[in-house]
Amino acid sequence: MDVKLNDTFGDLNTTTSHTPGNVTDGRTNILDDYLLAEWENEFMQSAKNNLTQMALSRNKIESIIMKDTYNTKLKDEFLFNIDTGMTNSKYNNQNDSGRCFIFAACNIFSNKVIKKYNLDTDFQISQSYVWFYDQLEKSNYFLQEMVDKADQPFDDVKSDIMSPIEDGGDWATVADLVNKYGLVPHQVFPDTVQAASPDKLNFILKQKLREFALKIRQLSKQNPDKVDEYKESCLQAIYSTLALTLGTPPKPQDKFDWEFIDTHGNYTSFTVTPIEFYKQHVDFDVNDFFGVMNDPRYEYNQLYVIDNPDMVNGTFTSFVNVDIDTMKQSVIDMLKDGEPVYFAANVDDYDNRAKGVFDVSAFDYPAAFNFDLDMDKKQLLLVGYEADHAMVITGVHIDPGTNEPVRWKVQNSWGETYGDNGWWLMTDDWFDAFVSFIITTEDYVSKDTYNVWKKQEYIKDE
Repeated sequence: MDVKLNDTFGDLNTTTSHTPGNVTDGRTNILDDYLLAEWENEFMQSAKNNLTQMALSRNKIESIIMKDTYNTKLKDEFLFNIDTGMTNSKYNNQNDSGRCFIFAACNIFSNKVIKKYNLDTDFQISQSYVWFYDQLEKSNYFLQEMVDKADQPFDDVKSDIMSPIEDGGDWATVADLVNKYGLVPHQVFPDTVQAASPDKLNFILKQKLREFALKIRQLSKQNPDKVDEYKESCLQAIYSTLALTLGTPPKPQDKFDWEFIDTHGNYTSFTVTPIEFYKQHVDFDVNDFFGVMNDPRYEYNQLYVIDNPDMVNGTFTSFVNVDIDTMKQSVIDMLKDGEPVYFAANVDDYDNRAKGVFDVSAFDYPAAFNFDLDMDKKQLLLVGYEADHAMVITGVHIDPGTNEPVRWKVQNSWGETYGDNGWWLMTDDWFDAFVSFIITTEDYVSKDTYNVWKKQEYIKDE
């Protein structure tokens, strides 16, 4: 992405030659017919613009500006010389929900169980079980916040009431939920239609929570002794709504039977609680893992808190900020040990969903628009390109000559329609630009990085 605006249009500080219109410091500050006519005339004089206009007005932009050599080059690039061997499941599809953070985590958990018991690749941890309690805990957190802030001016809590809960989240939320509620197999608590497409459910929950918040504020003035009782009744209503739409999940200490036949034809059965299933059969301790981020806006080798908990007495979302090469080395070391890596990135742009590729060079913007999209990672973060999607890195291809990563294998949760049956390719340049967070352990970071985490001396990200 090397072309700059001035390379194409000249010095943008040069004033236009026409005189009508208001002028301030030699510049026009309004759009008028003279300026529009000048631009139109210049635009229409270009045969290239006329041809491009016809193409772009009749086709999707990405289908026109995809580089000619891209599809051919891509055919041989789903090859990786370091691969964890992680499998994919037909249940690995978040559909129209924002549950990516749960799917990414559950894919890693499922991989552990599959390897431990030689299970079919379709085995999956229930994402819906985790999400049920996620929504319940977020509702409880919001309602408690409204109780605690009932005496504050409405304008101070208005933004909270406008957005009481979301269906998305992060690793800290998953870890808190798993510690408290455990896990269950998909067959114990499968997805429902509402879990896959929760827009209407989200609306109902948010609208009800907003109503509850207003009543809590009113009750705190009229009859404060009744606030806690009312809050509990509100939470029960939320539980009932979730149960009606998602099903009634086991409680953390409820026993259930887990039966399976492994790939060798052997039958096995366990009677366990969700907590026991997680602790005895998943072979993954969420408490061993912590967050590492790459954010050039902030000082490296510092611990930053970037979000509040989603649960009462929950864990703050925090990350040790490191340079991008340090982050990549942690990922590579984990992959070499067969450990898939939970990560988060911004996936709003620079992706080809049909091919399943994240690549900043996939599209030729200058060829169509006469300018490139040219911001570095710090600038992208400054203008709002925050991480908005969680996935799993399962492999990497290291160039034998340079010993540098070239491309990364990614397990997404958008179903088998996209990419190579659900697998995606991420170029190393895209990693540099858009990957913000990973989850790792003490074994895969330097002693200095781990000590920053262990000290828990936070800097609040404002």
